[in-house]
Formats: sequence, C-alpha cells, structure tokens
Amino acid sequence: MATIHSLKKKLRVILSTKKLTKAMKTASTIKFSKLYSRYSDYEKYEEQCNKMYKSYRKDFNSVFSVDNPDAPILYVLLRPLGVGLFWIMFRPKVRGRENIPKKGNVVLAGNHTSGWDCFTVISGTRRCIHFLAKKEIFANKFLDWFFKSAGIIPVDRQNGDKAALLAAKDYLNDGCVVGIFPEGTAVKENPHELFAFKMGAVKMAYDTNTQIVPFTIVGEYKFWGKSNVEIIFQPPYSLESDDLVAENDILKGKVAKNQRC
Repeated sequence: MATIHSLKKKLRVILSTKKLTKAMKTASTIKFSKLYSRYSDYEKYEEQCNKMYKSYRKDFNSVFSVDNPDAPILYVLLRPLGVGLFWIMFRPKVRGRENIPKKGNVVLAGNHTSGWDCFTVISGTRRCIHFLAKKEIFANKFLDWFFKSAGIIPVDRQNGDKAALLAAKDYLNDGCVVGIFPEGTAVKENPHELFAFKMGAVKMAYDTNTQIVPFTIVGEYKFWGKSNVEIIFQPPYSLESDDLVAENDILKGKVAKNQRC
C-alpha cells in the first residue's frame, strides 16, 4: 500500500510539474508577445520622434540663425530673439521654404493679414529680408535708426515713393532678398480679403531681372498654441513680358490661389 501511495504521490508531482511547465511556457509566450509588441511600438515611436526632431531642427535653424554674411548686424543680433519668441507664441507652419533660392536676388511678395506677417515671412528662410514698410513706423530718431539699421526700407504710401523703389532695387542688384506686401496695408474688415496690388513688386523685379517668389499667409494669429497661421511659398518665377499691369494680375492670381475661403 505504501508503495502504491508513494507512486501516486510521485505521479501527482510529475503531473503538477508538467502543468507548471506548460503554464510557464504559456506565460513566457504571452510575456514575449507583449514585449515584442512593446518593442514594435517603441520602434514606431522612435521613428516618429526622429521625424519630429528633424522637423523641429529645421524650424530651429530657420528661426535662430541667419545665412547671409552681408546681413545688417542689428538684423543678425535681433532675429533669433524676435523670431524665436514669435515662433514660440504662434508656431507658424511653413510650406515650400525650399522654393526660396539660397543665393541671388529674389522678391518675396504676398498678401498682408496682420502686423505679425513680417515675422511669419522671416520664419521661412535663414536669408536676410529687406522689407518695405510704411514710413509711419519710422516715427522718431530712435525708430528711424533702429529700422534702417535692420535693413528696412521706409515707404511713403501716399505719394508713390521713388526713393524706396530705388533702395529696393539697389538691394536686389547686390543679390539680396526684398520682401513686399503689394496690397500696402493690413487694415481690413476681413484680414484675408485681397486688395488690389500696387505695382512696386513687379516693377522692381522687371527692372532688375529678378525672380518673384509669391507667398500666401492663411489662418489666424492666436497666442499659445491656438494659432493656425500658415505661410505657403510658391516656386520662383520670372516675368514673361513688359506688360507690368498684366504681370501684376498674374502675381495677384498666384497669391490668391492658396487662400482659404
């Protein structure tokens, strides 16, 4: 009887061991499956992080550095701070930044929706941009020195300022970038309404044999992550005729193409 009892006991141990082994194998399989799944998710996560890093690095470089040895020193010093703070507040999206030539003269021309638009345009390229701006912002000696030292060109919007056009053409002849808002104002009931374009952009491009990069600003400026502002740069193009009225209409049509209804 003792022998039978002993055999039964051994058999129970063997059976329980087999169950335990099977259970361990099952648990190991499940654990491995979960670990593999997590590793697979990690790979996807790492890939997403790398994409985000490259995107942020590109944005960082475009915001915090100037790729122009001849840029005014004040522009070089203040751009990282001004555009950096602007980028943090509004996080503008930039499409088509590769359409801005890295060298040579070019006119950037597009719609005007807000006083923040200059920063949006600057965020799209590391090159120094010489903007044409209304003379009213050069209100006193300090502001006059400040804006001119940053390479900004004052414009008398009421009297067709030839001096401003000549200054802009001098920059273009030196291989620089000139930025202009052909509407001449951002004061509108509807910020995204497109006013008639003044002739300055096509005139300076024609006189200096310069390509134009049209841009369109869409969305709204809202602080701290609520902004949906975006700028779209189109490929550069050259004027095809000396009919500047027709060329001005072509430019306006290119800018209007990307506007949201």
